[in-house]
Formats: sequence, C-alpha cells, structure tokens
Amino acid sequence: MEDLIFVSAQPDDVYFHWQVELYLYQFAKHGIKDKCYAVFGYTGSKPSSAIVELAKTYNIRWYKDTRTDKKYIPSIVPHLMKQFVKDHPTITHNLFYHDSDIFIVKLPNFELLLSDDIGYLSDTISYIGHDYIVDCSKRYKQKHPSLPDRDILTKMCQCVDISESIVKANQSCSGGAQYLLKNTDEAYWQAVENSSNKLYTLLKSYEKSYPIDHHIQMWTAGMWAHLWEYWKLGKKTAVHPELDFSWATDSIENYYKKNIFHLAGVTNETASDKFYKGLYTSKNVFKEYLKNPGLFDHVSSKSATYPYVNMIKEYSKTLDGVPPEEELTEFGMVTEGDWKGTYYKTEKQYFGKSLWRGEKYIIFFNGRCWILTGSQYENEISETCGGFGWSKGEHPYDNCWQF
Repeated sequence: MEDLIFVSAQPDDVYFHWQVELYLYQFAKHGIKDKCYAVFGYTGSKPSSAIVELAKTYNIRWYKDTRTDKKYIPSIVPHLMKQFVKDHPTITHNLFYHDSDIFIVKLPNFELLLSDDIGYLSDTISYIGHDYIVDCSKRYKQKHPSLPDRDILTKMCQCVDISESIVKANQSCSGGAQYLLKNTDEAYWQAVENSSNKLYTLLKSYEKSYPIDHHIQMWTAGMWAHLWEYWKLGKKTAVHPELDFSWATDSIENYYKKNIFHLAGVTNETASDKFYKGLYTSKNVFKEYLKNPGLFDHVSSKSATYPYVNMIKEYSKTLDGVPPEEELTEFGMVTEGDWKGTYYKTEKQYFGKSLWRGEKYIIFFNGRCWILTGSQYENEISETCGGFGWSKGEHPYDNCWQF
C-alpha cells in the first residue's frame, strides 16, 4: 500500500470544512494520515483561514476555482483533481478518490487491488449501470411513446462520445462513489469535467422536455463521466467487495459489516433518530456541539450514524478549551464588483444571524447561506430572496463568496 494516496476534492466552505476535518481525524486512526490529501477550491482572493489552519496538521491543498460553468456543482471535483495530479505526478499513480462524508470502518485490503491495472470501485451498479439507464428509457417511452427505444442511453453516449456497446458490456463493472483509479493524468480529469457538465445539461434538458414521475438522476452525471472517460482510455474497471459501503440510513449492524461508511441518504423527514448533515451546511458542527452537548441525544444507537456522532463528540473534545475565534464587527469586502467596501454588523437578525450593512449593499443570512444584495431590497428579505452573490461560510467575512 506504499504507492497509494487518499484524496477528496471539494469547495472551500464551512460545510466541507468540518466534514474534511472529521474524516482526516478518523482516517488517521487507521495509520494513514500521511497518505491523505484534501483539495479545496476557493472563490475569493485567497483560501479561507479555516483550511490554512487545517494545513498545519494535515495534507491540505487549494486551488482557485476558475470554472466558467458552475451549474453542475460536483464538476469542481475534476476541476481540482486535474490541477492536483499535474502538480503531484510522483504520488498520484494510484488514487483512492472519495467524498468528504465517509469513514473507514475497516481499512480495505488494498494489497488485493494494487497488483494490476484495473480501476476498482464501490458497487453502484443499481443506479449507474447500463440496465438502470435502459429502465429509465422505458419509463420515458411509456409516458412519451414517440421516443425511440433507449433514447436517453443513446443521447448520453453520444454526449460523451462512447459506444453503447461498451456501456452495455461493462454493466457489471459500473461502480462509483469510492474510486481506486490508476495512472490518471490532467487530460483525463479535464475530460471528466467537460463530460460532467455536458451530461448534466443534457439530463436537465431531457427532463424538462419529457417529464415523468421518476426521472433519471441528474446528480450522478459526474459518476458516469468518471466511469465512461476511464473506459474510453481503454482502461478496465471492476466492482470489489473490499470497497462495499453502508449508508446513513442503514442499521448499526450494517455499518460494521462494510469497510466504508457513507454519510448520505438521510433527509429532514427521516432524521428523527439519525444524524442529518444537511442541518450544518453553514455552521461548524463541532462548535454547535460544544455549545450544546445534548445536540445529538436523538440519534439512536441502532443507527449507522451513531458512530459518526460519537466521533464528532470525541473530536470536539480535543478542541474544547481552545479560545473561540474572535468574531468581527466589521470587515472589508475585496472584490472587483461595485459591492466592495466596508460592511458593519448590525443588531438586526434574519434566521438567527446578524444583518451586515455597507454603503449601498447589505449582507443577510437566508437560512442556508449568506446573500449580498442592494440595500433597497431589505424589506423583501426572505428564504428565497436572491442577490448579487452568495457564500456558505460560517461568517460573511470567511472569504467564500461567489458572484
């Protein structure tokens, strides 16, 4: 396992800060700290102070997010990975690429997976494989009889310039989620970025043109792009049980049966006895727990998310006693836009966070993220109110703005 590194790639915002911080802490318990890399994409003039601080403990890298097409949010992954492999050619021959919301329950036996040129994947055949796409095609045709057979499959393959026969032949090899990829380069990741965006645009347009009750999943566009671009290079893939994973909706028994845990699947409606990460898209979960030690009392010991919250508690205690960061009451917005200048914290609050006021613009929290808009729109503030820019930083001065 000497020639293997573990990599995640994600936006530079608070939602991913705490996930990365926690998984790096948990991965380190398996003795692989030095092999782990987390890559962030920042949008302001510089990376956030949170990841700069985290880089003092772990292998953190950051790059400017220069994507021109950001409609498909996960396209940031290949965008960052192409820069990472370009800058680290000597250590990226074998990449275990994964999301930031996973734990390693038991370290997979990677020695079984490193002795050949095959790319090994977790089992996602049921929602990535050829047969799934064909089933979706049948549902579209049932509602829209004029459509050709397998129409969505044909259009997806044309979009990525891959033969339908290749996709069909690799039905049993159609994995994803966690990827052990071998000898990828900048060109591969660029192709994945391009195909991710094209597939997402296609699937979004297709659903609009041919609406049905259960349409094909648009959010997995990147998973098809990863897989199909790999096959286009003549590379082989295989699904391997060493990379099997449990979901956040699973039982604690299933958590311990799988080598990997993926904190996904819980919704606000199903979170009564589980940990729901969606509640912490704009706040640091460790700080929230330290302020309220009973925060996770509702999580059942029978839930697969139970070990996850226990790790949050354990890690938070290592932070207990650390002086809280000083919160600013004013800050300067440095940007090329007309909204640059100084913003001051006010006593007025929206959704539990203070309104900030500049000369011509205001910054408010809409329950999910910070919004910058004109002062004249203050009376129209609501959960759905938009603006000229948004940030998912914990504070409006966290340098996570997108305009």
